Amino acid sequence: MKGAMAAVLSPEEEQATREFIEGANHLRQQWGAGPISWNVAVKFLMARKFDVRRALELYQAHENIRSQEGLLNIDPHVEPLKKELFSGKFSILPSRDSNGAAIAVFSAVLHQPLSISHRTVLQCVVYQLDVALESAETAEWARAHGVHL
Repeated sequence: MKGAMAAVLSPEEEQATREFIEGANHLRQQWGAGPISWNVAVKFLMARKFDVRRALELYQAHENIRSQEGLLNIDPHVEPLKKELFSGKFSILPSRDSNGAAIAVFSAVLHQPLSISHRTVLQCVVYQLDVALESAETAEWARAHGVHL
């Protein structure tokens, strides 16, 4: 299903999205993963100005890094990630800057590197960024400003 994102795309961008989904799903089949969503495909395409080849390269690099760093299938309800998410050290603020961009804050004073693993901190950051990028407001702002998601 395309979702709300389809309404803002030109016919050429919709075609690029279909091509990206086909290529990404081919990769995902090799990894044993399910199909990619329309909205995720659009985000990668937006990051590469709807150049399908470059967006697929970005997607593959993104997935490789997430795999290497143990950032796949992040479950925010499992400790120690749950505790880290509630620590307040990394937050996406509900307000925007004067240009409409999301504001992320890392409160270093709350970080205790000896009590939490590097992997858990990365999972916390990636999870919160993933949630922020799912916001329709963020997606619309990024598209309007040509921001690379």
